[in-house]
Amino acid sequence: MSESRSRNHSPAGFLALPGAFVFGLGVSGALLAAAAGWMERQGLSREAAWPLTTAAICIGSFLGGWLSARVQKSRGLLCGAVQGSLMTALLLALQIIQNGMIQEDVFLRCILMVCSGCVGGFAGILRAERRRVAARSL
Repeated sequence: MSESRSRNHSPAGFLALPGAFVFGLGVSGALLAAAAGWMERQGLSREAAWPLTTAAICIGSFLGGWLSARVQKSRGLLCGAVQGSLMTALLLALQIIQNGMIQEDVFLRCILMVCSGCVGGFAGILRAERRRVAARSL
């Protein structure tokens, strides 16, 4: 039996994907709170919020993609893209609820979130693959 078919893709791996999404949201929320506190202490203007919030949500998307790929142990790009897409959908929904329309700069954030999730998923698989190769060589 080939190695790709012998891997056990149990439903528990798919059930852990929402947990990775919540983890990514939690990280993003914590980083957003830290950025807001830092901006307040430094007395920064509102223009400084855009890069800080973009970095926070991209880090959350990266870590959510990384964790989902680690849990799934395969399909890293797909897991990361799903995590980034879910966070993008949430951002777009919140933007529509708040403003009634989508601003132009939100599209850049959406692209960055999906790409960050994909990179995180790919990084999660690379780490798992490196361990698998090392275990086989022993």
